[in-house]
Amino acid sequence: MKHAEYLKTSDYFEKLYSDLQNGAVDKSLTMAEKIGFQNFIKKFISEGQTEDDKIKTLAALDSMSRIKLDSDFELKVAFVSDTKETALYLTNTALRTTLKLLKQRELSDILKVESFIQDQIALAEKNMTQFNKQLADFQNKPENLISLSSKEKVGEYISELMVRKNELKMKIAENQKVIDYLSQDSKGVRESQLYGNGGRIQALKLANQMHESNLSQIQASVDRVTAMAKSIPVAGQIFDDLKKKSEIEFQKYKNLSEALSKAEVQKLSIESRFEILETARLDKVKPQISLIVMLLIATVLSQIIGSMIIYMTSIWDSSQITAQSSRNVVILDGHSLDPRVVIEDSKIRFRLKNSGFDEALGLEDEMISKKLTFRLFNKKSVNGEDVP
Repeated sequence: MKHAEYLKTSDYFEKLYSDLQNGAVDKSLTMAEKIGFQNFIKKFISEGQTEDDKIKTLAALDSMSRIKLDSDFELKVAFVSDTKETALYLTNTALRTTLKLLKQRELSDILKVESFIQDQIALAEKNMTQFNKQLADFQNKPENLISLSSKEKVGEYISELMVRKNELKMKIAENQKVIDYLSQDSKGVRESQLYGNGGRIQALKLANQMHESNLSQIQASVDRVTAMAKSIPVAGQIFDDLKKKSEIEFQKYKNLSEALSKAEVQKLSIESRFEILETARLDKVKPQISLIVMLLIATVLSQIIGSMIIYMTSIWDSSQITAQSSRNVVILDGHSLDPRVVIEDSKIRFRLKNSGFDEALGLEDEMISKKLTFRLFNKKSVNGEDVP
């Protein structure tokens, strides 16, 4: 339907008009088509043709064209003209022009789709590269390492830190007990800081200082990890969003690549998508109205004209009837009281012969003939006499 609508546009007829003018250089024309070309040139092409003349020619081509959708996959192209050769040339040239233009239009549509797909592929590649870079930068930040870990792993890490914290506290408490015990035994005795109980006490104090330092570090780690664990949902959401966007762009790139390959296949199939099933031949050029239709039209017209003639004849051939009716009325009005006058079937009959009645009848006929002046011809009376 889209192609059928295009074949009714001015663009199509302008290109057809250009192809029709190139018939002189077309070596594939038959003799009948060459005659049709000459007829077309004589009738529509003239020297010094103006734009108005061209528009009139295009309008004439539009009126002569008979392009319709014959089925879902078939277009019927035909032209009518005053000669068989001209109709043959117009139809075959229009078939070749239509085939060429439909292929060009289909190729143009595919090229537009292909260009759009290529632009979308380039955009998808750009977005995919951008999202992957954002993911890499997000993962490389130190503060996001723990945030990107699972909650279970963070919980295990904090539990491990708490265990170590408790172990250090226990060691500090044990060392402090030993220090207190050794300090009680060495009361009042001055001992060396390097040997004996004094040396052990000093070593335990140094160990407790180290344990307290480790304990403070572990506590700082626990506080830091706990604070960072609070941002796990937000960081995880950001990471998931970037990852989903990257996956969407990758899937889009994949689908666009498949569509581009299909467009390439469609470009190759254009040549076989349109073809001329049958060209026009001179022996198949027929009148626009068939002989049977002409006979039917002639029969109907003859019936109509004959009926009109009969009707007009019946209207104008009324002199005798009018005169007879008028005479009957006059006689009836004049002798309605005379018992000797009898009217049977619009005919006058007298019971008795009387010269007075004959004279009166002649007088009445004379008066009627003077009044009825519209008669055009004479008629024979019942008794064989001419009656005007």
